[in-house]
Amino acid sequence: MVRKVLKDTTDKKLYDERLYVAMQPARKRILLSLSKSESYASKLADELSLNAKVVQFHLDILQKYDLVKGNFDLESPSDGRPVAVRRFKLTDVGHDTLDVVRNIPSGP
Repeated sequence: MVRKVLKDTTDKKLYDERLYVAMQPARKRILLSLSKSESYASKLADELSLNAKVVQFHLDILQKYDLVKGNFDLESPSDGRPVAVRRFKLTDVGHDTLDVVRNIPSGP
């Protein structure tokens, strides 16, 4: 799997950085949640019991490393007007990185 992702030493450095970013506990939880379905920051915050601004901070970092992609969309709540949200999903790189992260032991 690692061989599929790496092409040269520059890729190795980026690969290592992505793993480091994905291993942070809150970001790992976000990635695991997004592996099940697309979501947006406030919904993830509720699901993971985290502050929405903290989730957005981590999503921005994950997006910087091409692990997630965010697209603007309208969310239609049952009681009110539609609200613009940025819906996030894992990229192909995000899926590959998460597969590696899942196989790394979490400690003693």
